[in-house]
Amino acid sequence: VRAIDQGLIKPLRQDARITDDILSECKNIFLAVPPTVQARVLLKGILHPAANLINNQDISPAAEPELTTNENGGHGSLNAIGGPVSLYEDGQELTQEEAIRMEAQAEMVRDLLTAGGVVAVKLGQMLAEHPRMPGEYQRMLGSLREENVPMRIAQFWWNIPSAVKSQITRLGPLLGTGSVKQVHAASFQDKRRYAVAILREGVEDEALSSISALETSEEIGPVATRLGRLVFGEFDLFQEGEALNDFAKTPIGTNKLFRVVEVKHHSPRCLVEEIADGPSVAVVLSNPKSQEEMDRTKEILTEYHRAVFSAFINDGIIHSDIHLGNAVRADEGFVLFDVGQFERIGLPDTKALLWTLSSVSSKEAMKLLQNVAIAHLTSVCSLTQTKHDKVQDETWDVYVKAKGENKPKEMSKRLRRSVTRISESKVKSIIRKRLVDAYEEATTPDENGDVPEPKICYILFLRAAEKRGVEMPKGAFAVAKMIDCILSQQDQYTLFPVVDGCIETFLRENMTWRETADILKKKYF
Repeated sequence: VRAIDQGLIKPLRQDARITDDILSECKNIFLAVPPTVQARVLLKGILHPAANLINNQDISPAAEPELTTNENGGHGSLNAIGGPVSLYEDGQELTQEEAIRMEAQAEMVRDLLTAGGVVAVKLGQMLAEHPRMPGEYQRMLGSLREENVPMRIAQFWWNIPSAVKSQITRLGPLLGTGSVKQVHAASFQDKRRYAVAILREGVEDEALSSISALETSEEIGPVATRLGRLVFGEFDLFQEGEALNDFAKTPIGTNKLFRVVEVKHHSPRCLVEEIADGPSVAVVLSNPKSQEEMDRTKEILTEYHRAVFSAFINDGIIHSDIHLGNAVRADEGFVLFDVGQFERIGLPDTKALLWTLSSVSSKEAMKLLQNVAIAHLTSVCSLTQTKHDKVQDETWDVYVKAKGENKPKEMSKRLRRSVTRISESKVKSIIRKRLVDAYEEATTPDENGDVPEPKICYILFLRAAEKRGVEMPKGAFAVAKMIDCILSQQDQYTLFPVVDGCIETFLRENMTWRETADILKKKYF
């Protein structure tokens, strides 16, 4: 335990803005994973070059990164991993030594998670959703990618299916390797080059043991469920190929500005897809050849945001991985690849999520739209099985507390209840009560009377509901990630905003008279 505190928790604890609940969650999760993963992560922590900095040893001048200069001529900020870092706590500027140590902490956390494999990386991406995680840590954790020693070329070739191998005329260079798959370029008999991805050996066993260990913890069971969906979704390359083919048929893939790469072959352990040649959109925006290229790329990116959000509100398609490194700038628009396991939801779920997002957008919206949002959510949410069983079994407590002659009577009630399913109306009443409690917890002002910003409110609400045993609509977290990606890219590249207008138009067109009356009543009475 001491090694865990020193090698894993200490880098986070020294950052004053990381709260105890995040630290506790990190430690509980780490203690639950298999010993082999723990050992690998701890060894990385002990041998990490940044360990000396974090343990308060002298900082070598040769190791000092270049600090940016603020308006007063001081070194108030540092371009650390994931973005600028300027504060330890609100209103407290960093000294040069503190800034260097903070960057070392961020680097160490990143490398520790990377050493943990695919489950740890996905866990880091989930922790990035935590509303109280500092901004630069959110960006650093959210962009984590696995780093692994590649398979030997002979081993890679051996794992290619015979039907695919017979069509390859030349196996090309390594394109990338991660915890789940390795990718090489290859020339085929049709004179075209493709990317060949092969599932790495043994990845399922390690991930399964990690997820199984996490599921045994009552505290982090809900986290393990979501984590499992993220991890196991990447082990089936057939489904990844299906996702590319399906995405090509969506309103995004059929838009004249966007094209999805062609899939040549997809089976459970092998995926062959067209190589998208050219610079990624991220590269073009960071280093454009001309102002005209920059302006045109921004225009296409704005249309991409509009297409992604329109596909969500009109067709229930949630494309949450809008990473600009997964799109290539072509002559007419973007070529898209690695679209991930995008989700589809129904119209009732879409309405519930949009009303919820709108209701946390401001203090006034919380007053006007809370009832409408909770009503929609109640109709599409359910109780998790453990919580539902607890509601079903509530007669047990009455039986245990009963005394004397009342004991047989309560046992009879319990036996009758065991064969009589709880009514749907009572379940919905319980769900509504828990949603209201979660909403109030998420929107409670702080000691200064300030309500958390909308994104934080929304995530806090989802987590509070999850904690109370309410199973939120499919895609609830994915929608938050999708919108956050769009908004961050809008801010970074000064793009025309599309989210608010699309939401308002959709809700106005789909609002019932009862909902209109409820909102007007809240506003004027």
